[in-house]
Amino acid sequence: MSNHNTVMCIAAHRGTMAAMKKYCFNEHFYVNRNKLDLCIVFNEVDEDTLSFVKTLDPEYVFVKENFGMDPAAFDFAINHTKSYENYLLLHYDHWFIDGGWFDRLTAEIDRVGADVLGNLVLPATSNLSPHYNLVSSAYGLENLIPSKYHAFLQGGAGLYKQRAIETFKRKGGIPYGRNLNREVAFICERLQSFLLLESGCTFAQIEPGYEQYLKHAEF
Repeated sequence: MSNHNTVMCIAAHRGTMAAMKKYCFNEHFYVNRNKLDLCIVFNEVDEDTLSFVKTLDPEYVFVKENFGMDPAAFDFAINHTKSYENYLLLHYDHWFIDGGWFDRLTAEIDRVGADVLGNLVLPATSNLSPHYNLVSSAYGLENLIPSKYHAFLQGGAGLYKQRAIETFKRKGGIPYGRNLNREVAFICERLQSFLLLESGCTFAQIEPGYEQYLKHAEF
């Protein structure tokens, strides 16, 4: 295993090879490959996609049952890697606008003193599911009332300091569904943020603004 202090954790599933090549593992990724460890968690996978990611020489590749969607993949990743100073949690179709992203993000999170850098959705109540209270209560997280918080992280993605990851572990992990219900997954993405905010962790927007540096598909 390397001595890198950052791990990039990618949540993916079957049939994502073309999107991975276009977005997450584009030329901007390869410029920085030697600066970090790579962990890819699949919620099931096909042989072509699995063969492709193995060419990236990842430190970790996991294939799990197809439940819980991306929040489940993130939770699996942080619990099956060694301890790192920084954890970059991304979906397979996230990408950065230039090759300087690694040095920029790791410097920025230390400069602003935040526990997590990401794309912040404001207000935290934006497009809230009508079933939020039901799901949060079922998870024993009824105290995480959206109106208490200023924002949540789009897709749960971003650069997390070790303090934030250890907070998840101490609180029972990143919430995720035991099914393939997208609405539950979206609620869990909010719970992921609110759990950290309730515990005193701080968030900051990746500059210069929402989805202006860390993009989510579509270019």
